[in-house]
Amino acid sequence: SSVAGPAFQILSCWASIPDPQLSGLVPNPNCAPMLCQVSADIASTNSTRILPGGAWCPSAKCRHQQSLAIVIPFRDRWRQLRNLLSVLHPMLQRQQSGCYRVFVVEQYGGGAFNKGRLNNAGFLEAMRRHNFTCVIFQDTDIVPENDRNPYLCGSVRPRHLAVAVDTNRYRLPYAALVGGVIAFTTRHFFRVNGYSNLYWGWGLEDDDMELRMKIGTKLKYERPPASVARFKALPHASQRIYRLQASRRMPLLKTALQRYSKDGLNTVKYRVLFSSNEPLFTHLLIDIGEQPLDFELTGTE
Repeated sequence: SSVAGPAFQILSCWASIPDPQLSGLVPNPNCAPMLCQVSADIASTNSTRILPGGAWCPSAKCRHQQSLAIVIPFRDRWRQLRNLLSVLHPMLQRQQSGCYRVFVVEQYGGGAFNKGRLNNAGFLEAMRRHNFTCVIFQDTDIVPENDRNPYLCGSVRPRHLAVAVDTNRYRLPYAALVGGVIAFTTRHFFRVNGYSNLYWGWGLEDDDMELRMKIGTKLKYERPPASVARFKALPHASQRIYRLQASRRMPLLKTALQRYSKDGLNTVKYRVLFSSNEPLFTHLLIDIGEQPLDFELTGTE
């Protein structure tokens, strides 16, 4: 079945934050005024009520044994986040996959983006709040096109869910791609030691993860059929892209198997600067430190 139209609005854009080190962050011009108002469209019935922090459970008779943490690494793409959540919440409820909670993990500052560190920090912070059995990492800029691709973890293998994206003509650009949306049991995510913390800027953190799974820990992954796992890419404004210099990127990837046991969940450093239970998600503002000196700015996307 096709997804329903947008039914939810995000409540965010903090009017004030008491911590003085955050005073320069608000208001965020990228999210006003759309994100600074409560929508009357948020369902209020018991069957669809979303708890503060973006949590929801099906009825007891439909409850699945898995509990899901949806972790969304994020910065600046408020409009895409709104569209994603407007699809994700109704879809997860229709799938009746289990109790879930959505975590939006926002990177503090204007330096190079580091998705791996944000995913590691989001996972650890989610586990501090509940003993989730499954974690699903979801990029902000793609949304599922239908309900037939269950957001669930495989008990034996991780599941790469974003197989067919419209901008790639519904094909995988290369066989080892595991980005976009991927589901791990918490046991599997600890086994691969999470993501590498060393990839600043665009690219290769997912390729590093593929090597950790397939070769480093002999943890094979699976994919649903491309006819089912269809996603639509959300357009966004051009942004400056930081990345490590080419002379560093590929040699770093080549050392993935030597590094994975000592670069990941067990070494990630971060600070939670701010957290709040918004109506549709748990918002975590994370300071992950400074990027290395040898990075460069490369155009727009």
